[in-house]
Amino acid sequence: MTNISILHRFKPLLVVLGWAISLASLTLGIIFQGLLLPNASELLPESYGASSLWLWVFYLGSFGICLLAAMLISDFGQSAVSVFFAYGLTTLIIFVVLALPDFLGIVQPSGALQEPAVSFTFNALFPFPLFVDFIGTIAGSALGERLF
Repeated sequence: MTNISILHRFKPLLVVLGWAISLASLTLGIIFQGLLLPNASELLPESYGASSLWLWVFYLGSFGICLLAAMLISDFGQSAVSVFFAYGLTTLIIFVVLALPDFLGIVQPSGALQEPAVSFTFNALFPFPLFVDFIGTIAGSALGERLF
């Protein structure tokens, strides 16, 4: 019985960790496809051979991840706080992955990828994805409180 109470105590922390990793992997996949670029408003995805369907898949996937994570937490207060912790961890993961060649010393001059990594991370996560994720969190916590 002690193992179950320990897992129950760390449940929100583990959900936030999985939530952040899932959002980061989905966002990095779309960034590497070239769909969440800085100044993307100037280029339509169709102009460089990409389909805007992938953007819809990204937003629906992000909404679904937040919905499921908030349903697992099943508490509106914890879910509302957890979405910001997950978003912060997601931001950190995306920045580290994008600037990793610079951190490892592969790219010369040193520090050349850090500014573009910050720009890509900020443009990929704000403002519309944050809104979609927060709406998914609210819907998931409402469903989680009602079902569980």
